[in-house]
Amino acid sequence: MIKFSVITSEQPAYLTKRYRLENGKPVKSSGGQMTSGSVKLVSVANMLEFAAILPELKHNQALCYGVPKGLMVGASKKLTTEANRSPENLSRTNKDFFWSNEPGILFIDHDTGLDRENFLAIIEQALPEARQVVKIWYPSSSSYIFNGNEQINGLKGQRLYFAVDKAAEIPRIGKIIHQRMWLAGHGHIFVSIAGALLERSAVDATVWQPNRLDFASGALCDKPLIQKRGDPVLISGASDLLVSATIKNLSSKELQTYQEMVLSEKKRLKPESQRKQAEHIENRIKNVPEAHKKQIREFYQRAYQGGVLSGDFIITVIKDGAEISITVDDILNNPKDYHGCITLDPIEPEYNGYHRTGILYLTEGKQNLYSLAHGGRTFELKRIDSTEKITNANKVLDKMFESLEEQDSGKSMPISFPWPRLTSSTQALREKTVTVLAGAEKAGKSFLTMNIIKHAQEMGVSWAYLQLEDDVEAWTWRMLAILEQNYKMIDTGKETVMERTEAYKRRRDELGSYAINVTENPRNGHKNAKGETEIPKVTADKVLNWLRRASKRARIVVIDPMSQIDFTGRNSWEQEADFIRNCCAIVQDGRCSLILVCHTVKGSGANGVERSSSDVQGSAMLTRLAQTTLILDTCELEEKEIKLSGNTTKKAEANRILLIAAARNGPGTRSKLAYLQNSSGPTFQEIGFLATPQKKNRSN
Repeated sequence: MIKFSVITSEQPAYLTKRYRLENGKPVKSSGGQMTSGSVKLVSVANMLEFAAILPELKHNQALCYGVPKGLMVGASKKLTTEANRSPENLSRTNKDFFWSNEPGILFIDHDTGLDRENFLAIIEQALPEARQVVKIWYPSSSSYIFNGNEQINGLKGQRLYFAVDKAAEIPRIGKIIHQRMWLAGHGHIFVSIAGALLERSAVDATVWQPNRLDFASGALCDKPLIQKRGDPVLISGASDLLVSATIKNLSSKELQTYQEMVLSEKKRLKPESQRKQAEHIENRIKNVPEAHKKQIREFYQRAYQGGVLSGDFIITVIKDGAEISITVDDILNNPKDYHGCITLDPIEPEYNGYHRTGILYLTEGKQNLYSLAHGGRTFELKRIDSTEKITNANKVLDKMFESLEEQDSGKSMPISFPWPRLTSSTQALREKTVTVLAGAEKAGKSFLTMNIIKHAQEMGVSWAYLQLEDDVEAWTWRMLAILEQNYKMIDTGKETVMERTEAYKRRRDELGSYAINVTENPRNGHKNAKGETEIPKVTADKVLNWLRRASKRARIVVIDPMSQIDFTGRNSWEQEADFIRNCCAIVQDGRCSLILVCHTVKGSGANGVERSSSDVQGSAMLTRLAQTTLILDTCELEEKEIKLSGNTTKKAEANRILLIAAARNGPGTRSKLAYLQNSSGPTFQEIGFLATPQKKNRSN
């Protein structure tokens, strides 16, 4: 059975669009935000039964494709606002609606002007997996409005519905549809009247929320206007359900292309965005006395950019049926009077014809305004103590907003490791971060680092590598061993020459794309006046100069190993600390991620003593300033106890243990990951987190 919810409104009296004539001209209005009503959980056997429900919906009804918590099929429950929520009723929020693991309906909304044939064609292009799935097509509630025989509106928007085997997969599938739309050239950035840069495509990407309403009923038409949108159209198919497992996420290359497209378009439109935002703010504060404009302008800039409403920022509130303009300070001084009040959007009061989109939540724990405009946004209401605090806070908030913009665009997205558990536990490769990767000699830390570089290269991430032990040729042979998963690529015995030659020829161009990013060991290639080889010092200044250059062109930068840098003299520890501070400063300016490959202190970790950041060789400043510290250890190939969900474990073979000694940006500090370094080639398989040894109960 396919489950969904039918929402019936008591206040307002209608939810759908309303059309009437004023002075002979059609006027459209909306019913407003629902504050009370009921929800009924219903089910249908197939999409044909669902199609039969659509024309029967009343003007005060809408559909919702999430299911209400605790409700059985056929049962109803009162709906109210979150402010009036109680055990006897539900609120139309994500607290009370969820996506189930049972079949549900994926709803696609299009209103950018395509005809039906082209709309269905681009859906098929974006989601070919649904080609043979039964679908229902229906014009939007604003379509085909007539005054007698005169058509006022044609096809204004379109709906497409089909069933999915797991409703919980709908947000993921919807996101993929939206992203594929961009990749197919059907995406754009819309600059709102207030300057917001809004990501859009040929479908509405905001509808895939469990509490989102589909205003599927027909328009409420005052005579003599009528609507003639016909019956829902059944699009036949061989399958009743879309199997969600057939929908694969974007590849890393596709995801990068999509993110670059969005970022490029936002960059192109940023001047227009800034102009519109400035004009909108100036228009809203035009009646403010000149002496106060600077401070009020800061309030508005903070609201527009960071979502914080404060001080004398004005909100239009509906109180006792009337619209009143009131400051945030006044609202916070009288929370009981305004808790649960409906508002206009605080940023764009004129949104959708001054539609009432917001609601105030003023409980002791939070003071928020939630607005449905542009897909929904939560604003924080906050008191301001002084102008100085505003200025300082705004600087921080501006930086945070820039970070959010970069996160949204994908520019500041942390780079992943080739191993998902390590990635999620550390979030190590964010911009402006330092990661220390330490280990004893022959533990495989350079091979581990090179596996990270291989993953970055495959994702199209720029990188630079300063290797300080061998030369570029030796490094490239090791990379060939990783690519081939074969240690024979670094075996110079005569019996391997044929195999190495074949691999070299096959991967020559690929190897070149790696070698070009590796800097020759600064110790190599030096001769004295007699033509004899000399090995000069590698000073900290020389490495720092290389890092400055590399950080401007590469997203990931590696120095391997740090022990080869010459810190000499009485104050070597102080020199090393200064070097680390300078590394951090360069990384901050260059916006890259630096990986420092280090040795561990000899003898550390012996006799069963737990490893820690203090076991990393060198100045303590290194691990103090690094965001992430990882320590790689070897162990005998043996079965390890690996954690599973639900406090269960399994046994699996491993021969490497990676301690997350510190993870400032992730939850994994002190966790241990088991790896299997393959016997045939220098690659690492992530096995899982080591289970914590169980303490034995003492017997009495």
